[in-house]
Amino acid sequence: MLTEFCTFVGICLVGIGFSVHRMVSSMTASPAAAQRPELAPEIMAGLAPEVAAFLAAKVFRFRSAYQFHSIRIGHWEPASNGPPLRRLSVSLSAAGTTYEFITEFSDEHSLTTTKTRAAFMFPRPFGSFLQSFPSASIEQLWDLHLRGEQHIVSDLSIPVRECRVSFLEGFAPGILRQMRCIKSFPLWPVRGIYWFLIKRFLMVNRPIWTQNVSKLYRQTA
Repeated sequence: MLTEFCTFVGICLVGIGFSVHRMVSSMTASPAAAQRPELAPEIMAGLAPEVAAFLAAKVFRFRSAYQFHSIRIGHWEPASNGPPLRRLSVSLSAAGTTYEFITEFSDEHSLTTTKTRAAFMFPRPFGSFLQSFPSASIEQLWDLHLRGEQHIVSDLSIPVRECRVSFLEGFAPGILRQMRCIKSFPLWPVRGIYWFLIKRFLMVNRPIWTQNVSKLYRQTA
């Protein structure tokens, strides 16, 4: 009985490792997003009522819709925007709807504040800062995001510069940069088992001002 259980656990762990390898390989082979304005009605219809109310109250305007693999993405931006550039990104996938605020301080540095529990599934390069609050309301998420912005600029001394690269122009290079970051870890598919089962949960509800930034984010070329 114990042998069968150990075999089952082993098969599950190997399966996770193969899934991690497959995901990274897929994103490396096809890292680009495409603009898909015809998806706008579907994305807008998927907004939770409290999110729609927030966008109206804060005067966020819909900008465009995109697709990355099977994920549909909608962007809303404040009427008066940047620098730094801010947006609300809404992603629709088989796993559900994800809301995240993104601030681009420059073409090299950004902060994403998200509700997804899978945020820290993969390592991230330095400058691609992240915080995850799955239970936060949209108002709480926005407040936490603004506080994170202040920490990054004031305490981490990240400069604010005009962004010269558009979302679509920067998307594929950003994906490839993260894939290089992941692959820089020895035995990264094996490490992926730990990332999937443990690490992504450890980092939930850990705001950027409590993170060990020098260890959590990896310097890459």
